[in-house]
Amino acid sequence: EMNKYYDLLMGVLDKDSKKRLEKSQNDWTKFRDSSFDFIPLYFQDIGSYQGPTIWCDKVRIIKARALDLRRYYLVIKAGQ
Repeated sequence: EMNKYYDLLMGVLDKDSKKRLEKSQNDWTKFRDSSFDFIPLYFQDIGSYQGPTIWCDKVRIIKARALDLRRYYLVIKAGQ
């Protein structure tokens, strides 16, 4: 979903906005990667719940970005 709405956005934005979205996505990817590095450390002492908890947090981060991109796209399309 995230890639789908990223691609849809790139299809409706002007050149400057595309550059800004690309930078935003690159910055978000860095945030995602650093968060994914930290999450296992944060949950290291919770025993058997560690794996599912880590997975849920990773999904939550990606889902939030996908929903943001979807919202941006829908607002832009509604204004056209």
